[in-house]
Amino acid sequence: MVGLMLANVLTRSRAEERRRFACRVPWTCTSVRVQAESPGLMTIVECCSPLLEVIGGFLAETPLDVVRLFYMTSRCVAQQASFAMNTMWHDMYACRWRAFFEALRFQQREDWLDVYKDTLSGGVEFMLEVFDRQKKEGFAMSAMPARVHFDRDENSYVAWYISASEVPPEVIHASETHRLRFCPASVQEPLWRTVTNALPAVSELPLERLLKTFKERACCCRRRSPSPDLPRSRSSSQESTDAYPYSVLEGIDGLKVGGAVELQWKMQEQSPFGWWYGQLEELQRDADGKLATATVIFPHFHSTSQWYRLAVRFGDQEVRDCMLGGKSGGLRPVPDGEKSQWMKHFPVIPIQV
Repeated sequence: MVGLMLANVLTRSRAEERRRFACRVPWTCTSVRVQAESPGLMTIVECCSPLLEVIGGFLAETPLDVVRLFYMTSRCVAQQASFAMNTMWHDMYACRWRAFFEALRFQQREDWLDVYKDTLSGGVEFMLEVFDRQKKEGFAMSAMPARVHFDRDENSYVAWYISASEVPPEVIHASETHRLRFCPASVQEPLWRTVTNALPAVSELPLERLLKTFKERACCCRRRSPSPDLPRSRSSSQESTDAYPYSVLEGIDGLKVGGAVELQWKMQEQSPFGWWYGQLEELQRDADGKLATATVIFPHFHSTSQWYRLAVRFGDQEVRDCMLGGKSGGLRPVPDGEKSQWMKHFPVIPIQV
């Protein structure tokens, strides 16, 4: 029906144009008459309101465009377009804050106008993973867990890393959005959904952070204290066994020799796991199919580096000591789409350590 009405409007416009030239009517007079007779926004609002969503998709590139077009034009336009508003805010949110959007979708939030305002004001924070933490060589080709919120004044993200030691937050400019991701879809179920006391993907930003400037926070950084409406804090030993980002990924399925992989690894017992990019060089499965031993190479290191190759045992929930130090967890294959995001951070020159 909508397509038919739009076709009729276009047909009438073509007929009017043919009649204008056939009768040799001066352009100025005809243009005035056509303009007066052509349907405007109010005609579409009254007769073809489903088209408002399409029009908004073409004309409203920013939230300000949406507000001016649908909220400030008239009360009638606002009422008729109300059915499309949540979809439009949904699309604008996904375009501006993709990693935040994935976290909200995981937590099944649907009030997109409200969460847009809350995110823009810096009132909410998100459990994300940050590539190349603080751009330090020691975190090259890794994705580390952090609580992240948006700072409108700086047009930047502020990442508070979850760490066993005190570290200052990192300011990540909006132009580096590719450094952020939400927990990969393939591991959300085993690491998050099956754990009843896992940290929330989206939560209210603690008040003490809102009351401090970034310089004050950087000089006097302390670990995040939970909001009153969140579960009480747990000991590190509890978190390390049953909650993301401390829990170990189980399983050995989907791995192929030569393929890209992510290894759960951390330096200290009390630290959360980060994901470290590598390539599966060798895989030996146990006879029972539950455990395996993998040899992983890390191509961003020079081939002579001690960190270039590592053998790990995995498949269950056990946190194991690594031959080169630190602790290892699970291993997961990296799909092509996620590999392309990793390659954006691959160093030009191999790291020699």
